[in-house]
Amino acid sequence: MEPEEKLAIVLEGLKADKTVTEVCKKHGISRDTYYRWHTELEEVVTEYWGQKKPGPKAQDEFESRLEAEQAYKKQQAELEKKQQEIEELKKQVQVEALQKEFAEYQLELTKRLKSKKKSKPEKRNGS
Repeated sequence: MEPEEKLAIVLEGLKADKTVTEVCKKHGISRDTYYRWHTELEEVVTEYWGQKKPGPKAQDEFESRLEAEQAYKKQQAELEKKQQEIEELKKQVQVEALQKEFAEYQLELTKRLKSKKKSKPEKRNGS
């Protein structure tokens, strides 16, 4: 039988509406076969859910992945910090550019005002 069929039979036997004997008769298997499949399923699920202590290879893989994840998170945090610094520098450059532009504008206005004062003759009272 295919693994999917075995799983379906074991799950059917776990339901409260039928006995294991009824399920075995329906599918033409012995109770021993049913309980062997049940035990195999239990072992696989228990291992999958990590209820058994992992072997050294699994532990090494887990630690390697954990270290890689921590390194990734550290790099991600550093990148975000650098991006924030870049944004702050951009703002600072924009402010400085605006200040320079404003200073140049003020200088130009000052020059225009001085040149207008020089070009206009002074008005005298009573002449």
